[in-house]
Amino acid sequence: MPNHDREKIKSIIAEPPASISDFMDAFDIVTDGIDYALQSFLTTEDEKAFLRRLLSRLHGDRDRLIIEHYILSSTSPGCFS
Repeated sequence: MPNHDREKIKSIIAEPPASISDFMDAFDIVTDGIDYALQSFLTTEDEKAFLRRLLSRLHGDRDRLIIEHYILSSTSPGCFS
């Protein structure tokens, strides 16, 4: 991956999300990056099956994580005490 692309992706991920849509975009970039990076190193079917299970868990919890992050970052800390 060219350095320019890498830096662009890092800047997108590093910015605090302005909306839930921005957070979802950053989350998708991270999970896609994990998927591509690991796929290039996996050789056996068992390793690939493990990766699919790992990513399905990550995507399975995605909505909960997004909503929790959005709620916690959009409200004052005192709301949950």
